[in-house]
Amino acid sequence: MAKKDNNIEKSYDFGKSEFNRKMKKIYQEREAKGLPNSVDIPNDADADDLARLRAFGEWLSDGQPVD
Repeated sequence: MAKKDNNIEKSYDFGKSEFNRKMKKIYQEREAKGLPNSVDIPNDADADDLARLRAFGEWLSDGQPVD
């Protein structure tokens, strides 16, 4: 997933981490059952953290299979 920020393209590849793949599977299973999902945001999150979390949330809910 890529995002442009000040003419610099930032890329996040969440699929490389086993933890992230498990999170996406859990997210998709809960979504299929109609259960609520959420991603926690730390109190001390800065703009970069928020951008990464926003991209992670989009990746979780993109509907694409994990594997």
